[in-house]
Amino acid sequence: MRNSLLLVSLLVLVMTTGCWDRQEINDIALVLATGVDYVAQKEVEISVEVKILEGELSSGGGGSTDQTTFVQSARGNTLAEAISVLQQKFSRELFWGHNRVIVFDEEFVRRRLISDELDYFTRFPESRIRDRVVISHTKAKKLLSEIPHLEKSSAELIRELLEVRLGIMVTIRDVLQSIKEDRMGTVIPVVDLANDMYGASQGKQQIELVGSAIFKEGHLIDVIDVGLTRGLLWFRNEIDKATVTIEPEEEEGFISTYMIHAETKLIPEIQDGQLKMTVQAISEDDVIQNTTGLNLSEIDTLKSVERQLEERIQGRLEETAERVQKQLKSDVFGFGIVFNQQYPDEWKELRDNWDGTFATIDIEYDVKVHVRRLGLSAR
Repeated sequence: MRNSLLLVSLLVLVMTTGCWDRQEINDIALVLATGVDYVAQKEVEISVEVKILEGELSSGGGGSTDQTTFVQSARGNTLAEAISVLQQKFSRELFWGHNRVIVFDEEFVRRRLISDELDYFTRFPESRIRDRVVISHTKAKKLLSEIPHLEKSSAELIRELLEVRLGIMVTIRDVLQSIKEDRMGTVIPVVDLANDMYGASQGKQQIELVGSAIFKEGHLIDVIDVGLTRGLLWFRNEIDKATVTIEPEEEEGFISTYMIHAETKLIPEIQDGQLKMTVQAISEDDVIQNTTGLNLSEIDTLKSVERQLEERIQGRLEETAERVQKQLKSDVFGFGIVFNQQYPDEWKELRDNWDGTFATIDIEYDVKVHVRRLGLSAR
């Protein structure tokens, strides 16, 4: 009987004991996005986009509002100090577990090392190294304050823009790892605010992907546009969605194809001390529009179109290589990784002067395009 009473007492104790470290939802402020702006050499400004929970919207006079987030900012000598000051402005504890993206304004990364600030997020328990990192032409505070058309928050809009793979997508871990690698270049997507000139909200600004920031040894050296970014995605085997349009040689008009599958392989080779890289790119496309009179069901015509598509893609690759390899000399292609894997012994000597060596690599292109479907049209 005594043992039975003891067992019952233990069960009651276990069942009535709650989680000692549990935080109630109404005791925390959910951070969705973080912005970091340059103020001065020894001062930074941090801005956070915070979720307004359902039932907590204040209409300020009986009206209604569609706003579901708000932005708050604070300044400090370091990111950690700025966050400490920021917390003092909230009646609830900031919770960073829902943070999705970190935005650095361009002036900040031109003047200070981005790795120094990302170091904070790798040490902070609540942060996640899978958070996306982007650079903004506009001040991060202003960018996060814009209310998007479709998404409920700027954080969600930026995340969705990156998820559709129209540009580079990197995390905190990716950035820090690429900086740590021997002479490897770093690339981070760039966003900006663009005016809505023709939509229902004329004059309203929206967040758009506008290119990629190229870093060398942690320092920003240049920003490339969307077109070159697409070429960069080809080199990195990250191209996913693309529409390619050509003006056929045979007849006036345009033919547009949509990529349904693509793959890029980098094949390194060392001959008599000279480094060579073969870029093997394969694309499978569907025809989505044909404004010419060409009959694509004819084999010779289709082969000609495929050849012209190959030339268009190779041209984009060559243009990207000219800018990144010859001018910027930052290996964001990942050539060094491939040579290290294929020639580990030679790499021990190559890595000490990789920037110079990277710029002299002979690049050959092997581009193949296969048009799989012509659509329902008879031509």
